[in-house]
Amino acid sequence: MRLSDHLSGPELRCNPLWAGVFGPEGLRHLLSVGLPAQPGYTRRLLFWRRTALDFADRDKLVLQLLWPNLYEVYRDSRRRQQGIPRLTPREWQVLDLAAQGNSNSEIARTLFTSVGTVRKHMENIMERTGTHSRGAAAAQMMCWADANRGALGPYGQAGLPSGRVSVRGLG
Repeated sequence: MRLSDHLSGPELRCNPLWAGVFGPEGLRHLLSVGLPAQPGYTRRLLFWRRTALDFADRDKLVLQLLWPNLYEVYRDSRRRQQGIPRLTPREWQVLDLAAQGNSNSEIARTLFTSVGTVRKHMENIMERTGTHSRGAAAAQMMCWADANRGALGPYGQAGLPSGRVSVRGLG
């Protein structure tokens, strides 16, 4: 969306936001990329252009193609800020099987261990993640599984929110 599609040049220049912030800085065009945020908040990556040349459709398409990578960079930074609970390789295996919907007895049979051991692994996982159910633990940890459990398989692609890129002209 371009602001210039909704307002003429003189109308934009009369806008207090444009007159007070964007105009004096020489900013004329904006390209924004939405990133996930908490409810009630907005998080965007903004690209500004001071020249008279507006962002082209090609610029918008390039950012749409880059959006999944930008989202991964954002997720990595959030992981570093929040800290990922450390799980042992065996706990990752148990969590992986639990996320697939297996019961404790099915997990025990698959891993050649006792049901009590699987139960204890699940208790440790829930304690370290601060969750109260196996589903919540799996939902919280599976997005971080790639970096932590090595060759147990890829996660996170299906849960990627769709990125929205918008183009705005400021004058």
